[in-house]
Amino acid sequence: MAASFSSQSLLNEDAGISPLLLEQADRITEIITFMAQKGFSFNTFLIAFLDNPTPRVRRKATRFIGKGGGFINFISKVLESSSFARGARDPSAQAIQDFEEGIGESLVDWFIRLLSKEAKVLSKHPGSRLAPVDLTPDHATNFDIEAIYRHHQVVAPVLHKVISALCLVNDQNGDAEAEGDDPGLEDPETVNSKQTAKISKKEIISTAVIAQMMFSRTNRANALQTMIGYYLAATNTSKNTISVLNYLGISISYSSIIKATSACAAASRIALRDAVAAGVAVGGFWDNMTMSQRVGEETTTNRHEFLNWTARGAWQLRPPTACPLEWEKSKGWEDLERLGPGTLTMSEEPYPMDIDNYSTGNDSASAEKKFRQCLDRRELFRDVKTADLNNLDLLEVLRLEQLEAYWVETAIGHVSRVLWEFCGSGTLRFRKVEYPAVPTMYRIPVHASKIWTLPTLEIDESTLDGNAQLMEEFLTSIGVEPERMAERSTLLAGDLMSVNRANGVIQLRKRDLPEHRMDWAITVNGQLHTGMTSASAVVECNGGRSDGRDPSSMRRIAAVLGRNKVFDSKNVKDYSSMHRFIHQTWKAHVLVGAIELASREHESIVNLGTMQAWLEEDPTRLGELAQKVVLEYMGPKKVTGMRRRGEEIGVKYWEDMMEQLRVSLATKACTGSGSKSSTSTQGTKGRSGRGRVPKSSSNLLEVSEYSTIGSLTKARTAIIKEVGRRQRDISYENFCLTLVHGGMYVDFYDAVRAGDSGRLERSLDMHTIFFFGCGRWNYARELLDLQVDRKLYWSDPMRGIWLNNILLNLSGSENTFMGIDEANEYVVRELKDGYNPKGTIQSKTHLMDTISPNIFGYMGVRRAIPQSFGIPWGGTSHSQVDDRRDIGLIVDLLLTEKVARFDAEGRWFTGTRTNPVEIQPGIDAFGEGIKALSSGMPLANAVHRRSRGTMGTQASDVENNTEEFYNDGSNLCEGLVT
Repeated sequence: MAASFSSQSLLNEDAGISPLLLEQADRITEIITFMAQKGFSFNTFLIAFLDNPTPRVRRKATRFIGKGGGFINFISKVLESSSFARGARDPSAQAIQDFEEGIGESLVDWFIRLLSKEAKVLSKHPGSRLAPVDLTPDHATNFDIEAIYRHHQVVAPVLHKVISALCLVNDQNGDAEAEGDDPGLEDPETVNSKQTAKISKKEIISTAVIAQMMFSRTNRANALQTMIGYYLAATNTSKNTISVLNYLGISISYSSIIKATSACAAASRIALRDAVAAGVAVGGFWDNMTMSQRVGEETTTNRHEFLNWTARGAWQLRPPTACPLEWEKSKGWEDLERLGPGTLTMSEEPYPMDIDNYSTGNDSASAEKKFRQCLDRRELFRDVKTADLNNLDLLEVLRLEQLEAYWVETAIGHVSRVLWEFCGSGTLRFRKVEYPAVPTMYRIPVHASKIWTLPTLEIDESTLDGNAQLMEEFLTSIGVEPERMAERSTLLAGDLMSVNRANGVIQLRKRDLPEHRMDWAITVNGQLHTGMTSASAVVECNGGRSDGRDPSSMRRIAAVLGRNKVFDSKNVKDYSSMHRFIHQTWKAHVLVGAIELASREHESIVNLGTMQAWLEEDPTRLGELAQKVVLEYMGPKKVTGMRRRGEEIGVKYWEDMMEQLRVSLATKACTGSGSKSSTSTQGTKGRSGRGRVPKSSSNLLEVSEYSTIGSLTKARTAIIKEVGRRQRDISYENFCLTLVHGGMYVDFYDAVRAGDSGRLERSLDMHTIFFFGCGRWNYARELLDLQVDRKLYWSDPMRGIWLNNILLNLSGSENTFMGIDEANEYVVRELKDGYNPKGTIQSKTHLMDTISPNIFGYMGVRRAIPQSFGIPWGGTSHSQVDDRRDIGLIVDLLLTEKVARFDAEGRWFTGTRTNPVEIQPGIDAFGEGIKALSSGMPLANAVHRRSRGTMGTQASDVENNTEEFYNDGSNLCEGLVT
């Protein structure tokens, strides 16, 4: 007869054993012996009494086998006998025989029944089951092995105690540690002392053993196996490996994993629609994904086999804020950020939005109201007419005074950080001194962004038609009809091409019927591609000669470090290596500038070590030195002024030369002499590399050399430029330009990673000028459009939306923010890794419709499971690369060339007198950018592009009013500069 008793009263008892009296033990032995002689087994006794209908008898039986009962005392006597003494590691055969004779095999059978009963209850418990078709992304991101461990402990305590004892969970000196044969188990404490598991390694193993036992009883008891299977899919584990682990009871089968990923994809799509229906505002992003079809790599014969797919997604928008930035308040500039008439005045209360506390109820009216509140177009744009902007000046838009003040304060903070890193980070005295910090303007709250990856579409995103289809598909994916977007807006993000195509669709459909217009899309450019463009521009502006022979040029530094691949192509092939190269080069320039300025006060300072010792004497010098470096070398207009002075010298030289020519011609006319007159400058300085002109090239200034130009104006321009160049210290100029350009990129990257979107605004202002000066016209135009939008057309709520949503944070950690397009590039990379060019149609469909919506679910489970086990995220075998040696090599090179020391006599060539090498001047991108923007044409065109006309909401407004149709109040053609 099967036991029908409840073991809960026994299972909650302590494992302790009460003191055993000799007479009690002897009496128990006599009882058990008598029962065995009569053929009445102990198991029969327990079942008979525990199933007895009389409650009194059942209580006595329960006390007998409970804490302090006769059963526990008897077992204690057996275990404390000589054969089972604690000192003996393994019981002998005789001890086992004595135990069997003492209590019989019936006791073992009873234990099996007890454990089987618990195992049956545990396997049927809902907490032990997770059907693959019920898996959601929340299961992946919220996985916790400790929760499974506690679940086993509560539902099956005896089974849990037995397995834990066998796994030596509470034994600190178990067999594995004593014998030293534990190579396959890595203690989390030895991996990372700062990050340990919530439960121990042995507790995790015991949990896995119990889970395997339950999975063996029924494959529905698969809570742990389903999560492990999803984790294996996320890590691209092969099908054969999954099958092996399934046979071991560690994972569900491969077919079940397919069901789980499909369920997660469906759950992700439903969650997105439900969130939008509840009033949550979402933005969209996408990017092209070109891949080969049925071939492993591209060749000249299979280019037509390429697939043009588009990876896309959506993210939850953070609520806007209306408060001015703290840095603007401190400068008294909070009212200067907006220009033009029609300024929208905000109330003192924050903008009424809190998307984290949205109700998910069925109140459709409330949800609609929230949706309108967040992105109502009437609240986001100001009514600014183009006619009001006719006299708008570029300086009014860019606010050069603000930019220079921002740059000086920010640059001092970055330079101070570098000096502290190399001179004070290892000294306790420096830690007590506050050095100038980079200003914080507006930081996005640090929490993980909510992102949904949408199914990949087989649409060519590089065309206008493709982008129009993608915009329509986005509305379909979030469950919003086009009619609902007539008076609303949301953000669409992407790289430059995606944004330009989307803007083209918006303009093409501006005059369409209301339900077909795309005015609801507010396009924002991703910051990853902006950073890549900035990095390539910095390298190009400061690259120097193609042979890398001029001092302080980035090409020469790359050759010294063995990183010539940075200059392999104008396009960025390896952004990470270029980013590190720029950071190391800029830090070295900062240190060299600091050493030069410090040596002016103390001649004993000649290298990094002596400067460090000097700063250790008085750590307060660090801030002062950083300020001197910025004021001496990092003024945005410094090189522009130096080149202007060189040009003035060239003009003066031309005027003197013309005067000599006039005197010579007058003398010739008076004397009638036919001798040839020369106006060459014969005198040169004696030192190599100094002076106005080396002797070997003095004929460059002969007027006769320019007689073939055919125009005196061209001759004047050429001579002024050449003479001015030879009067300048080009090495010093290039040194200053590297500090300015590299500092701009460092500030941009730091603002993005820190999530300081307020500082990112200012950095983009500077990059607008920088891109115009270095010839990055596409990005320059896009950033100028952003300036026009932000300072002319956007209201305060719209600016708040931009500030809070221009960056994403995938992990919820500090200093891990990224551009929206960087998150999209992660999606593209994951999809390309899982793509098989020789796969079947079914595998491609699975990749597009199932794997794509699981991308961020995969990311979540790849982090959740290792972190739950106590394994540090990112691995254990790698550490951050120490670049001090590389930076030290650059510092030594620059100190040898003395590029931080200005030479008033001019330094325009290097090498020897007989083999001079001209130093190529760097591109003064900031100065050239101001010159390009001063014409007014780029600004006028940007105003024209960003003008937003409004049409009626009814079809009859277009059909019945043709004149209104063609003469919209926006006056788009007014002010157009061709």
